[in-house]
Order: sequence, then structure tokens, then C-alpha cells
Amino acid sequence: MEIKRGEIWYCKNFGNGLQGILSGPRPVLIISNDVFNQFSPVVNILGISEQKKESPVHFSVNLEAKSYINCEQIYTVNKSSLVRKMSTLDDHQMLEIENLLTFQLHL
Repeated sequence: MEIKRGEIWYCKNFGNGLQGILSGPRPVLIISNDVFNQFSPVVNILGISEQKKESPVHFSVNLEAKSYINCEQIYTVNKSSLVRKMSTLDDHQMLEIENLLTFQLHL
């Protein structure tokens, strides 16, 4: 299975259900680099939610419904948890995500 940075995948096994932390099956954005993605059994992701919250690090995206990429919740999941590719962000959208990650992590 080929997985690329900037792709949105449906993840069947996500999070631990703690309050305030995304969990359950949901779309996720792949943020790990493509060389890593090619050789590793895991990928780095951001969770996506349909719930709008006031946050300077949420990025809106249209999937089946208006959704929000949560740039403050960075995870690592096994590739076997990824069920199907749903969409791909364009270069401009990924630049916005990178800027939000830079802000969130104070890099």
C-alpha cells in the first residue's frame, strides 16, 4: 500500500478515547514524509473531526461534510489501520498545515 504525505485516509483504529482527545474511526491527514512512509510500518498523522472548535490551529477541509484538521493532535498509527484513501490536499493546503504545525510546536 502506497501512502503519501498530504493524503487523507480513513483510519479504523484511532486514539484512546480520553476526554478532549480525538478517538474512534475517522479521517486522518498523513504528515510524515514520503521516504519515511515508504519504509516504515507506521505513519504520522493529524486527526480530522467534524466538530468545529475555536482553535488557531484547526484547518477546515471539505470531505463528506465540512471537517477540521486538528493540528494540535499529532499521532503515529500503524499503516494497517488505514482503510481507504479519501482525498489529497493540494500544495497550498499543505503549506497552510505546515504553518499551523510550526505555530503549534513553536518551531
